[in-house]
Amino acid sequence: MEKPICFQTVTPPLDIFSLVKTDPYLVVDTSLYPPEFQAALLTRLSRNLPDGLDAATDGLLIHSDNFQALNLLQARYREQVKCIYIDPPYNTNATQIIYKNGYKQSSWLSLIQSRLETSYPLQIPDGVISVAIDDYESSKLIECLSSIYGEENQLGIVAVRINPKGRMTKRKFSLVHEYAIFYGKSDKSFIKKLPENPEDKTHNYKKDIDGTWYLPINLRKQGVDSEAERIDGSFQDRYYPIYYCPNTKKISVSEKLPIEIYPIDGSGQKRIWRRGIEVIEHMYSIGDLWVNEVANGFQVYFKFRGGLDGKLMQSIWTESKYSASDYGTKILDNTIGKREQFSYPKSPYTVSDSIRAMSSDNFGFILDYFAGSGTTAHAVINLNREDGGKRKYILVEQAEYFNTVLRPRVQKVIYSKEWKDGKPQADGDGNFHGVPQIVKVLKLESYEDTFNNLQLKKLDLLAHTLSKQTAQDYLLHYMLDIESRDSLLSTDDFRKPFDYRLNIASDSAGAYTPQVIDLVETFNYLLGLRVDAVEDRRHTEGYVLVEGYLNGELVLLLWRDCERWDYDGLQRLLEKKGIKPQESEFAEIYINGDHTLPTVWQDNDADGGSARTLKIRSIEAEFLRLMFAEAE
Repeated sequence: MEKPICFQTVTPPLDIFSLVKTDPYLVVDTSLYPPEFQAALLTRLSRNLPDGLDAATDGLLIHSDNFQALNLLQARYREQVKCIYIDPPYNTNATQIIYKNGYKQSSWLSLIQSRLETSYPLQIPDGVISVAIDDYESSKLIECLSSIYGEENQLGIVAVRINPKGRMTKRKFSLVHEYAIFYGKSDKSFIKKLPENPEDKTHNYKKDIDGTWYLPINLRKQGVDSEAERIDGSFQDRYYPIYYCPNTKKISVSEKLPIEIYPIDGSGQKRIWRRGIEVIEHMYSIGDLWVNEVANGFQVYFKFRGGLDGKLMQSIWTESKYSASDYGTKILDNTIGKREQFSYPKSPYTVSDSIRAMSSDNFGFILDYFAGSGTTAHAVINLNREDGGKRKYILVEQAEYFNTVLRPRVQKVIYSKEWKDGKPQADGDGNFHGVPQIVKVLKLESYEDTFNNLQLKKLDLLAHTLSKQTAQDYLLHYMLDIESRDSLLSTDDFRKPFDYRLNIASDSAGAYTPQVIDLVETFNYLLGLRVDAVEDRRHTEGYVLVEGYLNGELVLLLWRDCERWDYDGLQRLLEKKGIKPQESEFAEIYINGDHTLPTVWQDNDADGGSARTLKIRSIEAEFLRLMFAEAE
């Protein structure tokens, strides 16, 4: 394969890289800078990231209705998500949650089911989902999950004490818990062990001089099958003497030393050693064996280095760290520096332990499409902070606190581990424990915005010629689907793709503002493109080049302002970039607008035979096909 095209060096208007050297974890919000700077920074990052732009992106935050967002993610993230954690509305009015809570049961179930069905294809074959819920809708949620994931793939239900003070119910119980319901996508899914803390005194682990942990264990075996003498009067092989010299601390089984030690307990019962005679002197030579003098003689101990492979997940979580008030609200308030921005957020520890239960790996995508205040991103960032992991998060939230709570929270957690009253807290060494992150923020237009941009020119005619019911049926089943398409996006809009705008609502009173829509980014997601490199010169030279992988093959997307790059201009642009479609290493090249480039065919294997497909393809034809395609 030929070397991909090399993008030219672009110097940003602000030397952001010098700034990053001074404060490496300072979050730079590119939306605050001019478009030219954004494009230049994107291009430079793309050129300098060894594994491409998509691979280096740590988080994706989507401001959108979650059903719409999940559909956008289908092509790019199908079978890519390792874990799903969601905390949907509980369908009660017990707590004052900012988003709509208290759906009628049928509406609530429809909302939940449609989202679960849409997110299911995004998970890897052995993926796991965890859903938070309380008693009110737990049974219906379980039925819904079983219908999608299979009843046999229910992994467990955990009761989490999230409110130690309790909340009185109508039946006079003090409610202190809710549930985390775990389902796997297949029979290969299972709950992982939680990591153990060797410093926990209940385990009595000790830290060795090399930094490893061990548990001091008496070499004499106790309990089942520990008796040395057999029924016939003979002795087991592991009943033998260990020799010891108190002065030199030497231990041996081959050299007779002053002290002879047998595995005999305090009652005089002859036992056996836990290890065979062949390994004793080796254990002593590496410092894993020693003798302690006790009241009735001597005891031999060894360093047991196992037992730290984790502990089984319990079905009841009662630790104080799971308290939503103490570790949810307080952490959020201290991070944001404001109160009452979001009521009753989850504790990050509840989410992080749920993630640990779903995956023992420290990489992969974590998806939360009821993101709320952004606790899932907080938990993922902290997990990566702890173990150096490369977990990535995808969060979806439609409410306006996306901009006032969720996004600022993510920015702050990246910069510093601890916060108080909205200010970062350094440790004793002056370290904030920031982490390197690249986070992409997307905003999708709402359904209301879409309808506001429809131009139904025949509506008046319908009102005078058809009955009310007939006119409504025609509107919903034909006009909205067929005749309104060009009012949203037409092939003419692709001639100047960087200037495409939609009227987006700016307040609840019905006001709207024309906003530029990024067709380039939208097309990347519609295709499912794994972006490797970008050269964005839309504001300076009127073109954008995107390299990426589609079905494992390298493809090129060429966007241009057709007024600046006409037929002849397109040929000059290709020559300038060293792109020869006939000889190029790209499996496919997508170009917007009309052109006079010669047809180039690509030979492909298909079902044991061969097929010929166009190598140079129309962006607008593929864009409109994918945008208006019926869901599979």
